[in-house]
Amino acid sequence: MKKVYISLGSNKGGEFLTFKESNLYEKNFEFHAFEPEPRCYEAIDYITEKVKPNKLFHHKKAVGTYDGEATWYIGNSSVSGTLRKDKTYGLSNDTIKVDVINFSKWLMQEFNQNDYIIITMDIEGAEYDLLPHMLETGAFDYINKIGIEFHSHKLSSDNKSIESFLIKELDKNFGDDLYIGWIEENNIKFANSNPHPRANRPHLNMNMFNNF
Repeated sequence: MKKVYISLGSNKGGEFLTFKESNLYEKNFEFHAFEPEPRCYEAIDYITEKVKPNKLFHHKKAVGTYDGEATWYIGNSSVSGTLRKDKTYGLSNDTIKVDVINFSKWLMQEFNQNDYIIITMDIEGAEYDLLPHMLETGAFDYINKIGIEFHSHKLSSDNKSIESFLIKELDKNFGDDLYIGWIEENNIKFANSNPHPRANRPHLNMNMFNNF
């Protein structure tokens, strides 16, 4: 049985150091970072060295519902970006082309249901495309714990109904192994946030991984 932590929208990779300080960490975990933003590559290279002896595999691709290429909308309020053209917060007018991977297919080809898999997802609005696909393909059956940051407040399109549906499905599939709120390496920001009630337990731990 493999033990795996996968970060979707890893940004600069600091969450792997947070994970190593959490109650979930064990020495035999392998790490996977999905981050297509070129400005983050150097930081993830640094984290790759810092997390040793754990192996960190950096996939320089955006997670999606198909294998191919897509437009990446570059952020200017932070070193980030999105696949969603309708994101209205923190974007520049610049775009690049990035590779996209069918994440559900990759997950189910690389691992099996006996593996222990933890996922965090902070993909700046693309969760409204990816999560329904994961539900449809059965990818949820491969995941033991999942943390998600939703971004409907940053999009011009109305995603409230799909978000409500997804939260119900996630709760049904994961129960107490679900966390909805900030996905951050910065635990002070996490502690001061107002997360979804699933994460609003008494005495939230400063390390987000200790709350799901």
